[in-house]
Amino acid sequence: TAVAQSTTIERTIAAFSADHGAALPLVDAIAASPAEVFDRVEATGADFGISTFAPPATWASRLITQVGITAHVPPGHPLYERPSVEVAELLEYPLICMDRSHTARTSFDTAVARAGAGRANIIEMRATSLAQAHAAAGRGIAILTDRASYGVRTVRIMLDGSQVRMQLYAGWYADHFAAAHIGAWADALAAWVPTLPDVARIDAPPEVGLWEEARE
Repeated sequence: TAVAQSTTIERTIAAFSADHGAALPLVDAIAASPAEVFDRVEATGADFGISTFAPPATWASRLITQVGITAHVPPGHPLYERPSVEVAELLEYPLICMDRSHTARTSFDTAVARAGAGRANIIEMRATSLAQAHAAAGRGIAILTDRASYGVRTVRIMLDGSQVRMQLYAGWYADHFAAAHIGAWADALAAWVPTLPDVARIDAPPEVGLWEEARE
């Protein structure tokens, strides 16, 4: 059993499991906020966690991938047709962000500070699906890593031409009885994740967008 954020369960673990069928061990999952994942592994007796927060230094771990942060923009918005937007320009618009228990938020805050771009106008949310729904309703641009839903488009968020990003880690007890199997599963996941279009394009130049893949 894994512990992960609901977005990671849906977009990564479930999709990976579907692609690999019975070739790898059967994995169930428990949802938790990114900041709580490894604490929940301990509390529930789960086997491993996957989070954008690094696991404890005493655990075995793998860096799974880097995840690009995107602006979720509703139809009719000036940024809707854009492949990317720099942080400084993004702050000209109302934003919808997750609270600071989410690495997407802290990574965005870091990018804003590095850009020296000034103060953001932010509505803070706890549920990513509602953040995206409110963006679709025109309340602001949602800052997320989720797949686009409700008619919004994902626009890559850039800082000096490079996409703002965060890391995704797997972690488990080093002395876990199935440590070798968990490590092999994590290695297979890390090898598969770059097949996702948003991960594959994380180092692409600013003129390369993500929303085109929704038509494929």
